Amino acid sequence: MTQQMVSILEIVFGVVGIAVIIAQNRSEQGSSFFGGGGDVFKLRKGLDKILFYLTFVIILILIVLVYLDIKVIT
Repeated sequence: MTQQMVSILEIVFGVVGIAVIIAQNRSEQGSSFFGGGGDVFKLRKGLDKILFYLTFVIILILIVLVYLDIKVIT
């Protein structure tokens, strides 16, 4: 892959990663950090579960792309 193609893929997956993170459902009470509820365990179902795992897949793809970008530069 060329450096330009890797850079474009990094931007695309970065934007998709941000969109997936924003799309995830947040609890109505907010996190306990901000004084919200103390729910420790949350069962993930349906679209929430897909978005949760998709976030990790996108992060792994970004890590590989950054590694390739570093290898192309050096």
